[in-house]
Amino acid sequence: MALLSKDATDRRQSPGLRWFRLLGSHTEEAVFLALAGFLFLVATNTQTGWLYVVSALMAGVLVAGFLGPRATLRGLEVRRRMPAPASQGDQVDVEVEVLNPGPSDRALILLEQDLPDTLPGQPRTRRFLIQRLPAGSSVRLDCPLSASLRGHHRLPPVRLSSATPLGLFPSQRSLPDDAEPLVVYPRPLSLAELSAFSRTARQADQQRTSNRVGNSEDFLGVRPYSAGEDTRFIHWPATARTGQVMVREFRGRSGQGMAVLVETWEAALAGSGEHSNLEAAISAAAALAEKARRQGLSLTLLCEWGGEVHLSKASGEGALDFLARIQAPGRRSRTEVLEEAAGRAPAQAHLILLLLGPLGDLQGLSQVLERRGGLSVIFFPGSSPPPDLHGFEVSQQALSSAGVHSRIHLPGPGVTPAPAGGLSR
Repeated sequence: MALLSKDATDRRQSPGLRWFRLLGSHTEEAVFLALAGFLFLVATNTQTGWLYVVSALMAGVLVAGFLGPRATLRGLEVRRRMPAPASQGDQVDVEVEVLNPGPSDRALILLEQDLPDTLPGQPRTRRFLIQRLPAGSSVRLDCPLSASLRGHHRLPPVRLSSATPLGLFPSQRSLPDDAEPLVVYPRPLSLAELSAFSRTARQADQQRTSNRVGNSEDFLGVRPYSAGEDTRFIHWPATARTGQVMVREFRGRSGQGMAVLVETWEAALAGSGEHSNLEAAISAAAALAEKARRQGLSLTLLCEWGGEVHLSKASGEGALDFLARIQAPGRRSRTEVLEEAAGRAPAQAHLILLLLGPLGDLQGLSQVLERRGGLSVIFFPGSSPPPDLHGFEVSQQALSSAGVHSRIHLPGPGVTPAPAGGLSR
């Protein structure tokens, strides 16, 4: 109510008071106006004609300086076109087109585009000077941005400002256009980091692809060897040709698919921006989604934000778009989210939990632990500040006792395997 009363009071203010506030924010213009008024008073008292002329000219300059910038910006239109979805870390160009549909030319227009709060980067404002914009024409500008963080980023409106022709009383307009966001897909983990999850991902693929020879399976091709695989199926010609160990791969007649849950629990978030443990988990989910696409596996992605568990069965760019939309923090407890995710994921799919904090005990997680499709857990403790891994190691031991395979992921090569016997059921 206080705000409404203040707004109503501002609207009831006299035009003179509004002019006084306007001049208070334009010091140079106020001095110029005071000088013109002083000369007019002197001319009135001395009856000096040329002082009348000077004061009239100064008043005319003030009027022209006030009306000119507003006339320059009046009627201008702005169209903004977002680039195709980018990958995190890419440099992109947002195309901004300024149109002048009026009958007169416009000149010296400053265009400013701010970065949204959700997108880190410097400088925060991009500025372009349009020196001349002929009548009935348009100009196109490429505004470079660094897609440093995944997400759907809505850019603030474009600002146009001008002080032409005299530099007095500059005017500014914010021109909103369509609400199309800048889409930035998460960056998948590198191949070196993804190899740490190969055992987990193969667990989801165990009924879909294998290295066994048999008439019931179709030969897919060769791929790089992963630690722990059967060496009997090394493809020696491909190994000699590529210089790295390659194995034969076959497609089975049935597959169980993969379900990936990304945790957003507020109490487990660590780090900020692109260096948070949540972003690391989303990058791992993107790598697993790419692996599922390449191997033809069905994929289900789950995540909680806004108090609701969202589910996506899209693949390729659809999966990346789902991951880009994830918001933090989550509002619901971990137990609720895990139980609902276990119930909504396909029964035969291998469920991979990407968790940001240790589990503690396993009470209340019977539905998750008893999934027919199997279960794997990857922990993301973050890296800044250096995490205390004791709780994660205790969780690994508890999961191992329950027959669940788990890992701890740290940036770079620091991936801690689960204790012995940590294969999911």
